[in-house]
Amino acid sequence: MELCERKAATIALVRGTDLDMSTPAGILVADVMGATARHEIKQKSDRQRRAQQQAAEQGKPAGGRRAFGYGSDGVTVNEAEARHVREAFADVMHGASLKGIARRWNDAQALTTAGNLWTHGTVRGVLKNPRYAGLRTYRGEVVGPAVWPALIDEDTFEAVRAILSVPERRTTLTTARKYLLPGLALCWKCGSDCATGHTRHGKRVYVCRANKCISRKADDVDALVEAVIVERLSRPDAGDLLATDNRDELRELQGKAAGIRQRLDDLATGLEEGVLTLAAVRKSSERLRNELRRVEVEMAATVHTDALGPLVDAQDVAAAWSALDVQQRRGAVDALMRVTLLKPETGRRDFDPASVRIDWRAP
Repeated sequence: MELCERKAATIALVRGTDLDMSTPAGILVADVMGATARHEIKQKSDRQRRAQQQAAEQGKPAGGRRAFGYGSDGVTVNEAEARHVREAFADVMHGASLKGIARRWNDAQALTTAGNLWTHGTVRGVLKNPRYAGLRTYRGEVVGPAVWPALIDEDTFEAVRAILSVPERRTTLTTARKYLLPGLALCWKCGSDCATGHTRHGKRVYVCRANKCISRKADDVDALVEAVIVERLSRPDAGDLLATDNRDELRELQGKAAGIRQRLDDLATGLEEGVLTLAAVRKSSERLRNELRRVEVEMAATVHTDALGPLVDAQDVAAAWSALDVQQRRGAVDALMRVTLLKPETGRRDFDPASVRIDWRAP
């Protein structure tokens, strides 16, 4: 309209009177018609927004591409995919990595609903989505229960979300995450933890990180530690090693986290309404966010990691151990024992199991 006014053009409408933009009357009519159109657009947008909000409050699906684990209607459970989702939540509770879960889903040909391979990022998106706990969200906030069946309970969802929110959790596979004992095995002489390395012949070894006091063949040490764990967890009293139930503590921490998030929302509302200044909101929100991070760390520590659960409950512990990823195995080692690499007997070339000291942790 502005261009037509500058060029004194005439707008010829297919259904309506021509608008001569070189005259005040033509410009007035064009302005009125434009204002009417904008009004209609805003009304339509408002109706759509209200309809979406109403659907959210009623717990109805939002539409769009279907969620993994559900059918195209957003309500019917796709059992083949739902099984993977439930297992993933349980695996994270037991110390599994997101990359390991993504790899397992890809190997099973359980691709995303867009037909793509899974990554640790897309798996994280699934595990932090409240819909799997049967909750409906609107504009990123939970507004109530959903009409579709939940695949996991709310306590499990909150626990996994806390684990994934901990800043210390890394998604990059470092050397320590690729092998069993780096950072866990200790040097007999100086007490430093051991790192993984390689000899000039390509053999993997554990080396004292601080002073290089000791170097031991890693495969032999790993095999011994794994055999000891499988034997211990195959005993009838293996259940005594499980952590006690911390659900009450977890619920208390969840309540604290919810309260902090509500206070953050109140700060945003106060700023929007002009009750609070930007400087005051920034100062208070920074303090609350730090407090929220501390609570989330406590929540993660409460549930993370009962790494022995999948092993203690297994009929075949050796097979269950083989099915775990490296991160889960490391969690089991850390929960059960402290491994110290001793100085081997002088002149002995074969592996001596007595050169690895295992001290069992108290249950």
